[in-house]
Amino acid sequence: MKPNANAEPKREPTNTVRISAVDLMRLDQEMNLKKAGTNSRRAFIRWPFAKQSLLVEMQQPGGAGSSLHYACRNLSTTGMGILHSSYIHSGTRCNVHLPDLEGNIHPTRGKVMRCVHYKGVIHEVGIGFDKPVNIRDFVQLDPLDGAFTMEHVSPDRLSGSVLHVDDSSMDRRLVRHYLKDTNLNVVNADNAEQALARSNEGFDIVLCESDLPDMPGTKFIEALRSKGGQMPIIVTTSDGRVATRTEAREACASAYLCKPFTQDQLLRALAEFMLMEASDTDSGGPVHSVLAPTDPAYTFVPEFIEELCQTVTKINAAITAADVAILKRLCSQVRGSAKGLGFPILGSSADAAVIALERGKVPADWTRAVRSLVGIAMRVRVREPERKAS
Repeated sequence: MKPNANAEPKREPTNTVRISAVDLMRLDQEMNLKKAGTNSRRAFIRWPFAKQSLLVEMQQPGGAGSSLHYACRNLSTTGMGILHSSYIHSGTRCNVHLPDLEGNIHPTRGKVMRCVHYKGVIHEVGIGFDKPVNIRDFVQLDPLDGAFTMEHVSPDRLSGSVLHVDDSSMDRRLVRHYLKDTNLNVVNADNAEQALARSNEGFDIVLCESDLPDMPGTKFIEALRSKGGQMPIIVTTSDGRVATRTEAREACASAYLCKPFTQDQLLRALAEFMLMEASDTDSGGPVHSVLAPTDPAYTFVPEFIEELCQTVTKINAAITAADVAILKRLCSQVRGSAKGLGFPILGSSADAAVIALERGKVPADWTRAVRSLVGIAMRVRVREPERKAS
């Protein structure tokens, strides 16, 4: 039988272990099953990132370099796992060409942290990145589907204030028990009216039951957002229906926890917004200056944050009085300092508020933009010193 001249030639797998995409998925499942049940203390979850051909440039200790395509297994905020046909020494420097969800390539520097023989010619190689990546740029994750990026959270790393809205005294006590080893100040409210009355106190995050006695949780979220509350809001519910999750999403909730949830799940949910900080895009977490501590302007950051608290109070008063002239002046002041002191999100929000105030003829035209600025300003924090490894 003559070969078909029009048939496409069979393509060989484009990676060093010569594995097809289908076989890579099977191998990944096999390796995951063997590791199931092991006690992991990783800070960040490794998400499936099955790429048959990923370009990685390796720089060997002796100076020789290589540029090869590797099969990839998983990806986390701080590193990834790839497969190779031979041993790679720990400490080998590398440059990973990471494709994001839109197909753009992000060269990401790192080094080989470990290399373990699995079977045959297959070696599992762990790479640690020099700088964390935003995992959601590369993997489709949604906190409203319970997809949180942190795997293990040390309770003492969580600090700030939490408003917990739930009419169940048992659930309120349980949450307090789960958070007893954190540095969080938990304030309770057993209905929406109480919570809204206290919402101006500047909470870092809100835990909200979906079915409150005086209004649905989604209506409470809408009311809180309309007041300018831009803090993350985690909906807790025993109703696991898809419709309930959809309603939470439409109400601009930040995440979703289905009751009963464990202490670990609660800590991971809180950490998603309280430890994963906002930088160029607003993740809903604490807002820190992007300036290096050695930058001459950094010494003014604490003073700016202190003045910002006073400015927020003045902005809230001017909103109540609908005094556009004062609002424009205050928002312009924030805009003038924020970007220079390393707060691009705050500066962009102030830009939007000033534009809305200049264009708007009635409060409805500018209220949302100004309250959004207030919400971000209330999350600005002084960066804590990095902890030294013990």
